[in-house]
Amino acid sequence: MKLGLLLIALGFGYKVYAEAAKEKGGLRSIGQGVGAIIMATSLVASALLIYAYSTGKPICPYGKIGTSAFSVTR
Repeated sequence: MKLGLLLIALGFGYKVYAEAAKEKGGLRSIGQGVGAIIMATSLVASALLIYAYSTGKPICPYGKIGTSAFSVTR
């Protein structure tokens, strides 16, 4: 479920980036920046989630930081 939502966010980020490419001036740069940030964030979060699922290790090695958002249950 969480991975699916992250992949939807990746698609949404691409849509924002593509729509911003049609604009002119400052709106184009801002839109492409926002789209790129959304895509990068969802890709990194997806990679961390897949790593956590495959290894069984928590995402953050410093205790329980982030365990509510990305808890690994087996």
